[in-house]
Amino acid sequence: MDERTLRKDLAAQFGADVKDHNDVMQECVTLCNLFRMSADDLFIAWESFDSSNSNSLSSSTSSVRAKTGRTQITISALRDLKAHIHRERERKAEEEGHHRPNAAAARRSLGGRVGKTGLGTMGAPPPERAREPPVAVRPRVEVREVGEGQRHYRYMYGKISQRAEILDDIIDDMSEFVRAHYGLEELGDPASVTDEEVVVVGRVCSDADTGAKLTESSLLLESSRIGGSGMRTPLKFEPGFSVRGRNENGFGLFPGQIVALRGKNGGGGWFSASEALELPGLPEPPLPPTSSSSTSFNAVIACGPFTPDGDLLYAPLEQLLAEVSRSKPGVLLLLGPFIDSNHPLIRKGDVDHTPLEIFQRRIAAPLRGCLQANPGMSLVIVPGVRDLVSFHAAFPQAALSETEDLQLPKAAIHLSNPCTMTMNGVTLSATSVDVLFHLRKEEFIKRVDVASTPLDPMASLAAHVLSQRSFYPIFPPSKDGSSDVNLDVLHYDLIRLGPAAPAILVLPSLLKQFHKVVNDTMVINPSFLSRGHYAWLECPDATFAQATGGKTAWEVFWKNATVDLRRLPTQ
Repeated sequence: MDERTLRKDLAAQFGADVKDHNDVMQECVTLCNLFRMSADDLFIAWESFDSSNSNSLSSSTSSVRAKTGRTQITISALRDLKAHIHRERERKAEEEGHHRPNAAAARRSLGGRVGKTGLGTMGAPPPERAREPPVAVRPRVEVREVGEGQRHYRYMYGKISQRAEILDDIIDDMSEFVRAHYGLEELGDPASVTDEEVVVVGRVCSDADTGAKLTESSLLLESSRIGGSGMRTPLKFEPGFSVRGRNENGFGLFPGQIVALRGKNGGGGWFSASEALELPGLPEPPLPPTSSSSTSFNAVIACGPFTPDGDLLYAPLEQLLAEVSRSKPGVLLLLGPFIDSNHPLIRKGDVDHTPLEIFQRRIAAPLRGCLQANPGMSLVIVPGVRDLVSFHAAFPQAALSETEDLQLPKAAIHLSNPCTMTMNGVTLSATSVDVLFHLRKEEFIKRVDVASTPLDPMASLAAHVLSQRSFYPIFPPSKDGSSDVNLDVLHYDLIRLGPAAPAILVLPSLLKQFHKVVNDTMVINPSFLSRGHYAWLECPDATFAQATGGKTAWEVFWKNATVDLRRLPTQ
């Protein structure tokens, strides 16, 4: 029943007490949706409650009843009714021999992050998980994790000195790449006064302690302790500043970026840069190995949140799974958050289910049904930092638990965030952190007057991720975005890209959907499913691309591939 009809029926049943008060009407609609009751059912429940349970009403509601001979329908009275319906349903469930799952065990199994605290209780127990039939169908697409078994997560035990060493290592590693790529004998120190120009490598920082966005006057260049005693030197640009290897009229800078610059410190207390050297990129993605079987495949890629801000019904996910059952892709890649801690209803505590129960009913159960309807499909699950059903709330992040509590299909492939995998030999890397949006907010564009090609903003943001060889190259994260990342520097090795560039890089973002080939890598922003957006990817057989050889192999491959940015039918 649609909401307009429901409101009309409620007004007819309850009269002016509901019809003339929008807040009371909305609460009645919420109760009908919560308990799946019609207006008639809610009115009968109210009459029964009013006549036989008047002692359970709040004091304000009881006083109105004493004066008028009937109970006025108010928000307070409806809350009493809600609690009454909960109690009645739980009592009936116990009489029928059904028991709620052990909430304490659920909290233990998910690291104490689910349970009754602040999230209410559920009126009826979640359905028992049906025994899955043995799966004898071979997956149509071979999905393998890259680097499996090499990840170790141990948070909050690091020392400041360890973090400093890791930040230094990032600069030193890139310095060695630059020195070898450009054939330099040695690199200079931006803090040392020189008569001749030198090439320096350092980290872009801001001299503002307020967290304000970078400006040309606030730029600092930080060297490593080996390359320049870890000092920060003010950075300025000479007239005619250019970027070697590029003809774009803009050069993006952001906090944490590692840059290679040519210039000199003439004794004025700053480093004056005349040229930026393009950082050496990752080796091009390896083509899938030649085999007798086809390497072609198709995949659906969707990222959470999976439900709009107004409810926790997960209608977009249901629509997506219906489309998946119809189109039957070889892979379904889902990136979290699945139960978003930033959802307005969860933040207010206006829910009557635990995160575990929501996940079991709204996510796990539909996914099991989808896999049964589409045998041979590979389901890949990647968590989000804001996921309430994840053990970890820091980035990088471990995969979701494979215990029975989540009730996900046994055939599901659980990967970490970020992750790299191969699909029929094609390398795909993905993260659920919105690094593109964070880069866009933090980036300062230095205009390059000697260049004429307009800067492509989306390609430039994706190029930052690839050139910095990191899923999240910003440091430190901005105050606004820190809660979405919770970056743990001690595990920085787990967010590095490499040793070769991925063929496909999935970076979901609030920014507009796009797909672009950047340095032989197909970068895809599928946006969020709560907005009705997802991506369809179809990769061709790589045999013909291998036959071309050389630099044009991936150009031929992507020319014959299909990336379709789709929208759910009802969105």
